[in-house]
Amino acid sequence: MGAHIFLGLISISLLSSCVDRRMPTIKVEKPTDAGQNANAATGNRASFDLSNVPENSSSKTQFSIKVSGENLSLYRYKFGYADGTNCSESSDYGQATVPYIPIELDLSEMEDGAVLLCVIGQNNQGSWLKAHEAVTKSWIKKTNGPSEVLGLTVEEQPDVLSLSWQGEIPEGSEYIVVASTASFDDIILKDGEPYQVNMILDNGAKIISKGLSQSLTINDLEQGEDYYYAVYVGNKRNLYSLPKIAFVESFNQPFAWQPSGQDESLYANSVLGGKQISNMNEEQNLYLCRALHSGVDNGLIVGQLVPGPNNSLGQGRCYSIAFNQNDELRVIPKNSYDVLVINKGKLGEQITWKSIETPAAVYPESIVSGYEGIAMDQTIACRATDDEKNLWRPGLAYYEAVDFGCNYSVYNGTSALITSTATNFEILTYSNVFTVPDL
Repeated sequence: MGAHIFLGLISISLLSSCVDRRMPTIKVEKPTDAGQNANAATGNRASFDLSNVPENSSSKTQFSIKVSGENLSLYRYKFGYADGTNCSESSDYGQATVPYIPIELDLSEMEDGAVLLCVIGQNNQGSWLKAHEAVTKSWIKKTNGPSEVLGLTVEEQPDVLSLSWQGEIPEGSEYIVVASTASFDDIILKDGEPYQVNMILDNGAKIISKGLSQSLTINDLEQGEDYYYAVYVGNKRNLYSLPKIAFVESFNQPFAWQPSGQDESLYANSVLGGKQISNMNEEQNLYLCRALHSGVDNGLIVGQLVPGPNNSLGQGRCYSIAFNQNDELRVIPKNSYDVLVINKGKLGEQITWKSIETPAAVYPESIVSGYEGIAMDQTIACRATDDEKNLWRPGLAYYEAVDFGCNYSVYNGTSALITSTATNFEILTYSNVFTVPDL
């Protein structure tokens, strides 16, 4: 399917995924005057480095940071949250300290988030670096981070997808929902980056919700499309939990018609329509198929698939029933056909055979299996039992005013299929309410 961003408002297999916690270094604006570089030894300026500093993020809360360099007699520093620390302001720098005494930091009482260390030095001649020339180091403190959401569920309904989840979040945190039609890799948030609703990420995913609500309804989705969703908890310091991820395969359509002649693995979950007794006096499975017909019996008509050699569903034969020019039913074999395959769940779950007790022109939950006639009327699959052997046989349902039934064929035990009609039958239906399981 085409990988595109669905811009409508919003599984499962569900899973948690590791998130890239790297952050771009927080930059402090420095003057543009030539020579104003605190890391360069120009003239008698103090030049020094900071060691034992995390590169990107760290779960540690205790640090002993060494200050060393040429022409350095004393240093002063300030430290705090990155969004509240201005290295260019001369106030709040601590007392002067000799270089052999390291900077001791204790972050145990601080919230997780981006932190910033600013250091200025004095040279041996007693001149201090200006505050805007400070040497700076930043990293992400992430001891725990926000906890991920619990119990994410996704429910498909006609043209609507509903997400809901549980969990408690601290003050200042929000739920963030990301959506993609491409892959799980597209829905990863990075610590330290701010995200807003409707923001398109570099990989094409979209932020579709942000707030305190624990549910989300998504519409304007395309039937049969694949969708990927991730729910995060983000705190006020732009740190994000691990995501809860949902993959919604083939939205609102738990079935597909697979053409014949393909690899047998594509027919692994085909719909079983019934059985027949073969000329070897053995039970043989019959599956749902449909084949294209032209002429008097014009249409894409459902029928029963008899597997080929080695029980091959891709190399079998599809027997459809249609009326000829004399308005008589006849069985039409086809070697080119489609096989009905379940995409979600198993037969009896999303797709079921439903008993018909009263006639109706349309059953909204029925699976449209094809069309027939000049008017190209939609048709649906049915199955009925053979009175003699009590075996289900798949066929084509019909409705004419109050008259209704199931046209199907029965193997006569020797060499041919004969037509039959039943008024006690079942039609194939599907549920368009589907809950993706929480893995």
